[in-house]
Amino acid sequence: MKIPRIPRIILLAFLLTNSAVASGKDCLQPGSWVVPATGETVDLTTLAPRLANREVVLLGEVHDEVEHHIWQLQMVSALRALKKDIVIAFEAFPRRVQPVLDRWIAGKLTRKQFLEQTDWHKVWRFDPELYMPLFQYARLNRVPMVAMNVEHSLVRKVGQSGWSSVPLDERENVSEPAAPSSAYVDYLWDVFQRHPTTNRDENKSSEKLTRDGSAFQSFVRSQTFWDRAMAEAIANEVSRHPDRMVVAILGIGHVQEGWGVAHQLASLRIDGVASLLPWTVGSQCEALTTTVADAIFGIKPEIPADEGQRPSLGVMVSETESGLVVTRVKADSIAAIAGFREQDLLLEAAGVKLNRGLDLIAVVHRQPLGTWLPVMVERDGKKLQLIARFPPSS
Repeated sequence: MKIPRIPRIILLAFLLTNSAVASGKDCLQPGSWVVPATGETVDLTTLAPRLANREVVLLGEVHDEVEHHIWQLQMVSALRALKKDIVIAFEAFPRRVQPVLDRWIAGKLTRKQFLEQTDWHKVWRFDPELYMPLFQYARLNRVPMVAMNVEHSLVRKVGQSGWSSVPLDERENVSEPAAPSSAYVDYLWDVFQRHPTTNRDENKSSEKLTRDGSAFQSFVRSQTFWDRAMAEAIANEVSRHPDRMVVAILGIGHVQEGWGVAHQLASLRIDGVASLLPWTVGSQCEALTTTVADAIFGIKPEIPADEGQRPSLGVMVSETESGLVVTRVKADSIAAIAGFREQDLLLEAAGVKLNRGLDLIAVVHRQPLGTWLPVMVERDGKKLQLIARFPPSS
């Protein structure tokens, strides 16, 4: 059985967003805002009015951190209280699903239909419950949602061959990216070196990984094009609706230091951009440069589970021709402790056959805290049963 690897763009998303901060001494307090340029501590009532006249507000995230999405929802609500006409743009959606987003906002789709028709478990694959409060907020308040990503295959093609080599009708109307800054390339090189296996060109597995090598140059082209694609989606909204604020939900790696999307927006003559980041309390102060973002918000990680919180298994899966395949196991998660591995083929859970990502989510969400969930998997041609043990509520 040949199991396809997780699409590289998803791995890039995870690697870039999870390399933004490191552990260390306390840098700020939970629930507090800091303006890095000045060191000023502010509250939201002071900060929000400063953002009211911005054309674009970028809200960074680590994709699988629940607290980051709660913070994003808080910010969307606060910004909308100041400026009624806003749109929420999402990295999670490719442009082809824009009609689905429109139908969702219009109240014409159920949750299940929305996730199926956006190909959520094929395209993005992070737990949709992390994002669902934002989607429901937009729907409840009829706030437009915009798909600002492009197809994974296009990013991969540009990375391999360059923007100019891609036929005009295949570029999804994305123009040539502005050249990345040297600081951004330095940052990408650091990320690249820490994940050499992931970033190696599959067709050049024996190639020595160097800064001038084709594998790293492909990595830079992919990231830069990815930034450009999202920037152009934002710029199009600004052009069509000059009085509307675009609030973008995207990975930290695209936001920090203004290297990514903001840099591409500047080349498109969109300068009214504010960058806001969640910052894990305990991260190194040395990493908190004066230019990292316009403002950062202190977050204490890992909200404890309680009776009202749905359990999380801690895996990413892919729907393939072979079945439902594990493409990532989150460190220290229930799945990791149970012995799940990447490339495990998931067959059934608690007797329920698993054909789609939604099947697994439904089973896990029915699982009470404090119970055990038997999951049958196929690994290396052999079937085995793993037991996922959900902790009791605290």
